[in-house]
Amino acid sequence: MKKVFLLIMLNILLLNGYVYAQAKKVFAHYMVCFTSYDNGSVDGYKKDIQDAQNLGIDGFALNCGSWDATYKLHVSKLFQAANELGTNFNLFFSVDKCCGITSDQVEDMVQTYTGNQNYYKYNNRPFLSAWGGGDFFRSVITDLRKKGYNVYFVPFLYNKVGSYATEIPDYGTIVQNYNAYWKNYIDGYFYFGAVGLPFKNIKGSNLDAAEASASVLHQNRMTFMSFVSPQYWGDRQPTAGRRYYEYNGGEGIISQWESIIKSQKPDWVELSTWNDWTEGTYFSPIDNIDDYVFPLKQLHPEKGFYKSHKGFAELSKYYIQWYKNGVKPAINKDKIFYFYRTQSKNATPADPKGMVRSRIGKVDDIIYVTSFLRSPATLVVSSGGVVTSYDLGIGINNTRIPFQAGQQIFKVVRSGTTIINQQGEDIISAPKSFNFNVYSGFAVNNK
Repeated sequence: MKKVFLLIMLNILLLNGYVYAQAKKVFAHYMVCFTSYDNGSVDGYKKDIQDAQNLGIDGFALNCGSWDATYKLHVSKLFQAANELGTNFNLFFSVDKCCGITSDQVEDMVQTYTGNQNYYKYNNRPFLSAWGGGDFFRSVITDLRKKGYNVYFVPFLYNKVGSYATEIPDYGTIVQNYNAYWKNYIDGYFYFGAVGLPFKNIKGSNLDAAEASASVLHQNRMTFMSFVSPQYWGDRQPTAGRRYYEYNGGEGIISQWESIIKSQKPDWVELSTWNDWTEGTYFSPIDNIDDYVFPLKQLHPEKGFYKSHKGFAELSKYYIQWYKNGVKPAINKDKIFYFYRTQSKNATPADPKGMVRSRIGKVDDIIYVTSFLRSPATLVVSSGGVVTSYDLGIGINNTRIPFQAGQQIFKVVRSGTTIINQQGEDIISAPKSFNFNVYSGFAVNNK
C-alpha cells in the first residue's frame, strides 16, 4: 500500500493553488493534410489509431494549417473512427499558424469538436496546442473564452525566426513576461523539437533547449510538453540545402527518451510526428507508404522512396512504457532494431532538386543496430557480402557497422544457435535520386 500511495503522490502536480492528479500521456503529431491506410477511410483511420495504441500512444495532436473542406472531412473521419473504436483514444487540435489559418477557422474547429467524447481534456478543460502564431492566439483565446470555451492552451510559439538549424525558442523571455503578458492565455508550453540534433552538449542540440525550458517551466509551475523525433530530412527544401540531420538511428531515440525520463520530466510527450512523410519525421509503422498515402505519388513518383519506420516505432514502445509507468521495463525478449540510409552519402544521382548540401551532424555510411538481449550473444551483420561479428552483453547495446551496397542481413547467435535471422532493404549503388530517408526495421526472438 505504501508503494501505491507514493506512486500516486509522485504524480500530483500543484498548479495555481489547486492539486490535480496528473497522468502522463504520450501523443503523436498528426498531419491532417495526409491520409494513411485506404485513402483516409474511417476504417483506415481506425487502423492508424490501433497502430498508435499498440505502441502505447494515447492520442493524436491534429495539425491543421487550414480549415477547408478537405481538412474538415479528414477530421470528421478521425473523430468518427475514434468514437466507433470506443477505446478513449484522445484527439485535440494543434493549430499551424504558418499556413494562413484564420481566427474564425480556429474558433469554428474548437466549437465544433471540443464537446466530442474523444476530445482530450485536461482538468476538465479542452486541450489546445499550436505551432507558431504569437499574438494571433491572444485574440483567439480571448474570443473562445468569451464564448464559454475555456481551452487549456499549450502552444509552441517560437520567438527567433531564421535558420531552423539555429532556431531555439526564447523560453526565458516567455516565462519572464508570463505574468505581465501571457498569464491569461498560456497554461503550459510545448517544445516542438523535430528539427535539430538529439544529443546533449553540442551545437544545434534540441535536448539542451528542451531541458533548459523544462527547468524554467517547472520552476514557474507551468505544465510542459516535450517531443521525440526519429530523424529529419527536408527533401522538398532545395533552397535550404535539403537539410539532413544525423540522428544515429536508435541512439538518437534513446538519447531523447532518456533526457525526458531522467531530466525533463514533462507532463506530456508528443512524437513529432506520426505521419509527416515529406520531412521524414514519422513514427507510423505503415509499410509501403507510397501504396497507401495520397498525394505522395504525385510528390515523388519513385516507388519505395518513402521508407519504413517500423524500427523507430517499436524501439520507442519500450521507452513510452518506461516514461508512463516510471519503471524501467525488463527485457523479456531478444530484439534487434536496425537503421540506415539505402544509399551512400557520396552518391551522385542526377536529381533535379539538387544534392543534399546541408548535412548536420557526422554523416557516415553506417548501419546503426540497437540490440535488446536477455543474455550475452553475438551480432553478425552481412553488408554487401562483408561479414562482421560483435560480441554483446546482456541488456541494451548500440553497434555501428560500415555499410556496403547490396544485401543487408542481420543475425543474432547464442551458444552456436541462430536466434534471429533477418534481411533488411538493399543498399543501392546507383540511385536515381537523392534519398536520405532512413530505413528502419526490427526482429524478435519469440522462442
